[in-house]
Amino acid sequence: MRIYFLIFIALIFFIVSGCGLAAPHLQRGKQYLDNSNYEKAVRELEKASNESGDIHYYIDTYQHLGRAYDGQGQPLKAVSVYRTAIQMIHLELREISGRRLQLRKDMIRTPGNVRALQQEDMLLAKENLKLERELDDIKGRLEQIKKKQRPQE
Repeated sequence: MRIYFLIFIALIFFIVSGCGLAAPHLQRGKQYLDNSNYEKAVRELEKASNESGDIHYYIDTYQHLGRAYDGQGQPLKAVSVYRTAIQMIHLELREISGRRLQLRKDMIRTPGNVRALQQEDMLLAKENLKLERELDDIKGRLEQIKKKQRPQE
């Protein structure tokens, strides 16, 4: 019995320590960005953009990379990266919309399973709302860049 406990503890340690190392370049890039060290943030976030991850990882990476480029005084690169993040968000929003539509169809077909399907739909709705907020944030940042580039009147 004790061996199973030790294996369990080792597994938990492995999972917890692995989670912290899953995206080291993204985490370091965020830290540098929080400290306004834009050069190092750009370097780490560019590396993060080449790491493996899901769409949310890349959206997060490109949002922060855009901020780093903007902070470094490279508005054209910031705009380009922000536009990439916007495209990714739109793709994910489309995917969520399709999954929610399928859930509603499933609710009609299998009324005995409605509660579980409703819970999944609620989770997707929360994810949708989070992405829409991120989209608004990026659009606001793009607008700020445009204002900075306009000649003073």
